[in-house]
Amino acid sequence: MDRFDGNNIEKLEGITIQFKKHYNESKCLNESDVKKLIENINDLKKISKDIYVCGTSIFRSLNDIEKEKFPERFKRETGYNFNIITQESENELTVFGTTRFVKNKADILILAGGGHEKFARYSGIKYEENILYKDNASPIMMDIETRKRETERYYKSISLNEIRKRVKDPEWWYATRAMSAFVLVVAEAIGAKYIVPTDIAMVYGILNRDNLWLA
Repeated sequence: MDRFDGNNIEKLEGITIQFKKHYNESKCLNESDVKKLIENINDLKKISKDIYVCGTSIFRSLNDIEKEKFPERFKRETGYNFNIITQESENELTVFGTTRFVKNKADILILAGGGHEKFARYSGIKYEENILYKDNASPIMMDIETRKRETERYYKSISLNEIRKRVKDPEWWYATRAMSAFVLVVAEAIGAKYIVPTDIAMVYGILNRDNLWLA
């Protein structure tokens, strides 16, 4: 969840709802997941009535009936549209957020769209201040050799169970070992010298697309 004040984007405390996991198990949206989402959206009205809601990933895979019925229910119970974003749009909107201030050359790998800064800060791996370019949404970085060493340490020495005990979204962390390894695969494939982990998502592109914010 992101809050936009007209100039800056603030990352709000999020919740984890296992839509994809439960959908893959039953091949339909889980009723408790849907209720939890609707309840949380309605709770957000205490902060602002101007709310944009969108879904990616599993929502693109809904069958035709659910793709029609779920947005209708969501609109009825929250008052907001539920926007299902295509893969192409998600990619384009997220790329805009990461490349606002840089020429996205291949020697810098910018990680976006998946809580990469959160992973870096809470996993216990080493990072430093981003000196490559100025962006409040991209405050940290690490060189590729540091990332290699820290990824190995994350596998061998940093306890995932200990991390999950101290965070508020323990289920999110299950996939972080695979994610951290995949980052190195991509970095080696493009010859990246530096990695910039961010929590930038497609909200930056949405705001730009809708002419709400140009930065």
